[in-house]
Amino acid sequence: MPTLWGEEVSRRELMRRIGDLEQVAGVRLVTLSDGTERGVRVLEFRTGTGFAFDVLVDRAFDIGRCELRGRALGWQSGVGFAAPWYAEQGGLGWLRTWGGGLLTTCGLEHALFMAEDTAAHYHYPPKQTESFGLHGRVSNLPARLTGYGHRWDGDACVLYAEVEVRQAAVFGEHLVLRRRI
Repeated sequence: MPTLWGEEVSRRELMRRIGDLEQVAGVRLVTLSDGTERGVRVLEFRTGTGFAFDVLVDRAFDIGRCELRGRALGWQSGVGFAAPWYAEQGGLGWLRTWGGGLLTTCGLEHALFMAEDTAAHYHYPPKQTESFGLHGRVSNLPARLTGYGHRWDGDACVLYAEVEVRQAAVFGEHLVLRRRI
């Protein structure tokens, strides 16, 4: 049951007091528009309890800014949440676009420092080896947004978002990460 101004209220009573749920809580899709963040889609979650966070749709659905009653819960780097098209995959290039935040995805095919490994499992003779940069590619991949918003479960309001992140290459890996918040 939602709490409004310190009082538990039913869905019906809440909706009687407000014009739209967005007045107190919701999920909103916005696009960042300046510097290296320009073009990055973000889902802003506001729970109505003072807990708010941003989901970076174009950064593997990672969680960037996160706060409780205006106080930061996650560290953010001076890089900001750079758009995936600025990614530098080789070596330590990952650090040029890592914005920090509450949750950063690493891996799928590789995590930790740089490495080179066999590519025999791709069954493509011209490709003998695969090179990996710091933490792999996934953090710099945009997600395909499959749904977001709110739904009511009786008197409880549920905020949600769902995506698929696809990391694929011709004669290479084909990995799909499905995420739901």
